Amino acid sequence: MMDTNFATSLSKTCAAGDKAEQPFDMTRNTFDNLYYNTLSRKTGLLFSDQTLYSNPKTRNVVNGYAFNQAMFFLDFQQAMVKMGRLDVKEGSQGEVRQNCRKLN
Repeated sequence: MMDTNFATSLSKTCAAGDKAEQPFDMTRNTFDNLYYNTLSRKTGLLFSDQTLYSNPKTRNVVNGYAFNQAMFFLDFQQAMVKMGRLDVKEGSQGEVRQNCRKLN
């Protein structure tokens, strides 16, 4: 559930037209954990992200990252290293799918 004041603010922003912008959090140009704080205040911009806090299975992760920026940084770093080890197929070895749910 989204905070009602935030929902009202988003409606006003969206009414401004195609050039309107809404940052994910107040520190839009800084890499930090404030994004997780917005979720715990029910002011997550995307429904899918806000669900991370709404769902009891993932709420503790959101709270952990919101209260412990060092933990967020460490987990993020480890995830980036893990992703860097993926065997990405390039050139003729791989394909760009026209529809992500099926092979071309």
